Amino acid sequence: MSEIELKFLLDEPTAKRLWTRVRASQLTSAAPVTKLLRSVYLDTAEHALRRAGIALRLRRDGRRWVQTVKTGRNIHGGLSQATELESPAPGGRVNLDAIPDDAVRQDIVQRINGGELHQVCETLIKRTAGEVALQDGTRVELAVDVGEIRAEGRSAELREAEIELVEGSPAKLFEIARALFPEGGLSFSRLSKSARGYLLAEQGYIEPPLAPRNAETVTLEPEQMAEKAARDVLRECVDQVAANVVVVTKLDDPEGPHQLRVGLRRLRSAFAVFAAVLDSPEMERLKSEARWLGQEVGALRDLDGFSHLWLIVHLHTIEGWTPEVVPFLDTVRRGVLATRSPRHPNPIGLSLVELAAVGDGVLHVRGIDLLDGTPVLDVKPYVPLFDARDGARAGWFEQAGERVHEVRSDRRYES
Repeated sequence: MSEIELKFLLDEPTAKRLWTRVRASQLTSAAPVTKLLRSVYLDTAEHALRRAGIALRLRRDGRRWVQTVKTGRNIHGGLSQATELESPAPGGRVNLDAIPDDAVRQDIVQRINGGELHQVCETLIKRTAGEVALQDGTRVELAVDVGEIRAEGRSAELREAEIELVEGSPAKLFEIARALFPEGGLSFSRLSKSARGYLLAEQGYIEPPLAPRNAETVTLEPEQMAEKAARDVLRECVDQVAANVVVVTKLDDPEGPHQLRVGLRRLRSAFAVFAAVLDSPEMERLKSEARWLGQEVGALRDLDGFSHLWLIVHLHTIEGWTPEVVPFLDTVRRGVLATRSPRHPNPIGLSLVELAAVGDGVLHVRGIDLLDGTPVLDVKPYVPLFDARDGARAGWFEQAGERVHEVRSDRRYES
């Protein structure tokens, strides 16, 4: 049978509350069931099965052992597709003769070639799973897996959500994911559990170190239909974009935003090249989204090289102004234009902040002196060459400024 699922990595709080989200959403669901699953993955000493893209697994589910063979797996973004063949495995022993597909069985027997099978890794997973449905009849199994992978005396924790299609269109998997995670910010799970087990055995980790992802070559055949060529190219573009969104969010590496922009340009170019076969309202929406995201990322380009920023803001809670005010740090009235009072003729504010990080279309700053929710009109880099002047005078501030570390706000400008 064909297995189609959308997979995400979860942090601990999200893993704990995901089924609570299901109950609070508009999705219909059956009560989830929690099981403890132990799975053992097997291969030859030379990993002949892995090289052929085959995973051989024995899983204990309660008192029952099941043998599973997975072939033809491909993962793009978090969408995983594979052929899955199951058969009973009494006593937890491999039985190649029980593989129900003749061609797959013969291929595996030939690749093992009379050699011994060895345990590569095992997983111990607490799975909480149940059926979730949309009103249009789409049905999926949602599973939250929390546990660990063990190999070569090492272990690593894994928290993962799988949305497996039972009935309906694969596109609906993303609709369900959007309903469960409306705030976004997800990390696709791009590796199967078996692939993570091999990594743990060989490299000592289950998730490759996060790094910017460059474009990869897409091989197209002359006889390939345009629709399939478009699919392959778009998959590669989306993989590059999705991977670098995570990099931009979690790493302070200027190559991440650059590769994200490259991926978005490739994606928009693919839309143009394959316009004749991608003409649909959904493609127009995706083109618009890619354009918007490209603009957002492009606007932040090179900003990570600056330590401080000017924020130009609208002081939205201020009403009216007065020609003279008693400013903070002083006790006498001053002309309002000679002060930093918010009660100016135009309620425009200027705030100098430290730039902590640039990520995923968001600026993270420190030292901000604005009310929460203050609208930001513009951002400009602080450039000492232009913004600091030798010999500049500060008027009445020069004396009053000596008290800046002694005086606390008296909230005089609050409405």
